[in-house]
Amino acid sequence: MVMKYVFALLLAGISIHLMSQDFRNANWGESIDMVKSKETATLIPEKSKGNMLYYKSTLGEKNVEIAYKFISNKLVKATYIFVEKYTNKNVYYSDFLNFKTLLTKKYGDPHKYDQRWSNDTYKYEVGYMGQAISLGHVVVVETWKRDKTRINHAIYRKNDDIEHIIEYISVNFAYLEKEKEEKTGIDDL
Repeated sequence: MVMKYVFALLLAGISIHLMSQDFRNANWGESIDMVKSKETATLIPEKSKGNMLYYKSTLGEKNVEIAYKFISNKLVKATYIFVEKYTNKNVYYSDFLNFKTLLTKKYGDPHKYDQRWSNDTYKYEVGYMGQAISLGHVVVVETWKRDKTRINHAIYRKNDDIEHIIEYISVNFAYLEKEKEEKTGIDDL
């Protein structure tokens, strides 16, 4: 009987520990070495330099890169970057909508949803959203807020291509990134 009780407590402790992960197997504020020791995806050494780690993996059967960002050797941000390439631009947007559905099932409705149009040529044309994104006419961003994490799901034009990301940002360590950006901006003056 005592053994069953100890086993139940052990399982409960493991379950609580597994549920407490902030992104994949990592927690905000962990060091580069700690995240490396926990991550099971394939490291991309040629991209992993300085305060960034990159891994190759899949998410929902889609090929992704996982980018971990560290400031002062503390994990502050992690991003899934979708790397699938399509000739039909609408497939990118279809992927975005599929992951929007999955994120909503997991986290509830987004706190914020925004379509920022800089050119409304395709805004009212059914079936041209992928084209509008590829031309940089629109950026679509939705945000969820959790206790320790802000999640941004976005699709936009970047370097003449479509970028689709799911970005997880530490609420408690976001100030480190702002401080670094401010210092870089001041240094550049």
